[in-house]
Formats: sequence, structure tokens, C-alpha cells
Amino acid sequence: MLFRSVGPRFQLTVSRDGSTGLDLFHPASPAGRLIQFVGGVGHERLSGFHFDLQDETEGGFGRSSAEFLLLYRWIFEGQDELLNWKKAYSLYRELTAGPQAFRSPSGADIVAQWRGGLTWFDPEAVAATEVYALFDWNRFLVFSATARDPDRKTATHSHLKNAKEIPASVLSALVDASREGILGVQEGSEERVARAMTRTAKTLQSLDLEDPRTTQDRDALSRLSGVLAVKGCGANQSDALLVLMNTADPEVRAAVIQAARARGLELVSDGIPSEMGIHA
Repeated sequence: MLFRSVGPRFQLTVSRDGSTGLDLFHPASPAGRLIQFVGGVGHERLSGFHFDLQDETEGGFGRSSAEFLLLYRWIFEGQDELLNWKKAYSLYRELTAGPQAFRSPSGADIVAQWRGGLTWFDPEAVAATEVYALFDWNRFLVFSATARDPDRKTATHSHLKNAKEIPASVLSALVDASREGILGVQEGSEERVARAMTRTAKTLQSLDLEDPRTTQDRDALSRLSGVLAVKGCGANQSDALLVLMNTADPEVRAAVIQAARARGLELVSDGIPSEMGIHA
């Protein structure tokens, strides 16, 4: 799986003001489950503090993962043996795993947000490799679908609760698409990456795992000059749209940006720069 983090980033501010402020975190969210997990001594650690998450994305872009990671980072400050991505990932998986593996978030974005850059994550080996230098990420445009329409946001915990079992044949197709995308990045092939994006998007659509509005946006933007592929991102593919262009021509890109804005999408990033990972 390939995952990266896109700015603007999330920031958790913690202040002592006599209130717990834990209502910031939904009980069913990863951060809410982390609070329940620490319990006892952990609640003493959390009591008397106020928490405020700065989120300039207006929803989506890994907010629930960021909440978990930033709270994890703060709770375990000073315990160096726990302050690494593998420990954070392991606890995240433990706390979010449901009765069936497919209902659990992969946790790959936990790894990406902790490490920064662009991460090729292998969940079976629990191994991560930085691959940012292998591909021209300036070919992408990133749009928020929720900045101007918060109702499009699908909460991850709600999405997982309502998820249906995915047939083995479909899972295999998704794995194959992911592998083609990885090969495309390794080879610097825009065409392979585009095929992987399109295959993944259409497969998720066939499973009713793509918001209909995302489907409409994807169809409309895919027809524009210079666009190689479009894919939704986030729970139910509803948070954002990732557009792969085959040109750096500013006029062509401007036309795509204008068309996207006309559909209620907000440009977040023209090209994808390398971002740092989690920090205090």
C-alpha cells in the first residue's frame, strides 16, 4: 500500500485549564478507544487538561488517525520504547480491529503520518519504505470534497460499522490494482499509476464503497483534457479527490482546477510536496 500525508497538517494543542476536554474525541474513534484503553492511571494523566485539534482541512485527510497519533504521542511522552511508528501502529490495530479483518482500517495512514514523506507500507511484514524520490508527484492535484460541503464527510468509525463483507475475488482485484500502482511508482510510469487508480475506484464503486457524488465528480473530471485518472480518498471515498495529470502545462491544470471548483471541490495542493512526520 502506498500512503502519504498532505498539508496542511493537524496540530494538537494541550493546555491545563481544569477541564478534561475529552469530548473532542468520539468514543468510537481510534482516539476515543485509546482513552478507554489507558483507563485508570491514564485518565489521571488526561484529567485537568483541555485538548484542541487544529484542522485546516475542514474534515478528512486522515483526521481520525491524526487524533490517535497526536494523543498517543502526548500520553506516552518520555516512554521512548513506545515512541515509534511500529508501537503506535500495533496499538492502533489492536484497538480498532473488529470481528472481521476487512472491517478494520488498515492503519497504513498511521504509518504515513508518523513517518512523513511517502510510505510504501507492507502490513504483512510490518515494514515501511520511503519512495518519494521515485515518482513525479507534481503531476497530481489534490482537492477537498468536504471543505465547502461538510455533509460529504463520512466518519471512519461509522463507515466501518456499516461495511459489508468483501468477496475474496474482489479483494484479490484490489490487491492486484495496488501492486500495479506500486510498480508504476517504482518505474516512474504515470500510465501504470493511472490504471491502478482507475481500477481501484471502479472496484470500490461496484461494492457501493464510493459516495455517489464522488462517482459523479470522478466521471466529470476524467473527461477533461490532461487528466489521466481520478480517485476518491477517505472513508467511502468521500473526503477528497486525487487527480493525476499527464502535463505540467499551467493553463491545462488551471482549467481542471476551475472545473473542480465549479463542482464544489477545493484545491488543497497543486503537486504533492514531501511533508515531515509527527513532531512535538
